[in-house]
Amino acid sequence: MGEADVLAIQQSLNRVETVLTDLTKAVNDLRVTVARDYVTKEDFLKFQEQSEFRIVKLHEKIEDHVKEDKADRWKLAGLVATITGIVLSIIQGVIRMVRGGGGTQ
Repeated sequence: MGEADVLAIQQSLNRVETVLTDLTKAVNDLRVTVARDYVTKEDFLKFQEQSEFRIVKLHEKIEDHVKEDKADRWKLAGLVATITGIVLSIIQGVIRMVRGGGGTQ
């Protein structure tokens, strides 16, 4: 083996070292990219879960509001019926007094 062969082998080793260094950098960049995407996906899934929880709570609040609104309508209807009954009783009492009072004089 001559000096030229040794030089060729040494140059080949240098090229292999350069390619290996570039490959190592590329693999490290790929790891960072994959890790970043994984973290982003985990954050997204966490955010999605929180959003779904908030939506469920919002629907529950809407349902509660609708139930309260219906209950308030029934309360209002009961109040109106009670007031109407009181007013009619007063009117009937006044009519009886007027009719009864007119016959006794």
